[in-house]
Amino acid sequence: MGGGYKFSDEEKRQLQKIFNDADDDSSGSIDKKEFKKLSKKLNIFPGEKEFESMFREVDADGSGEIDFEEFMTLLKKILAPPSDEELLMKFKKLDQGNKGYLTFKDLKAGFQAMNYQISDSAIKDMIAVASDDGDDQVSIEEFSAVAKRPRKL
Repeated sequence: MGGGYKFSDEEKRQLQKIFNDADDDSSGSIDKKEFKKLSKKLNIFPGEKEFESMFREVDADGSGEIDFEEFMTLLKKILAPPSDEELLMKFKKLDQGNKGYLTFKDLKAGFQAMNYQISDSAIKDMIAVASDDGDDQVSIEEFSAVAKRPRKL
């Protein structure tokens, strides 16, 4: 991933509260079920495979649970801007037919492949935001510009 994300003290306090609220059994760590609930609250919607991969990656000690520090490590990775190489790889993966631009059909197929539940109108809104020239196509430059915008929870 690209460079790390820095949380303000206020963000850290808010995230600690959200984490504690998700920790149903007050164990100081969250299991997969609690993590899924928490990810929805934070508008992080990975597909099932990506969810499993993310959880395993941050569960450094292999306990089947993640503590607050492991959780913060994950959020830093999610919020860090992607590298140019990552963006190009993702763009090419979405670009059906290697056209050099993305269409509604490309994005819909990409979201379905990742098991993301997203409405057609939301995809159209994404294209409208990303496409500078209003042509209903997203170039690699437009895709990169949107993907590199600072992300917030």
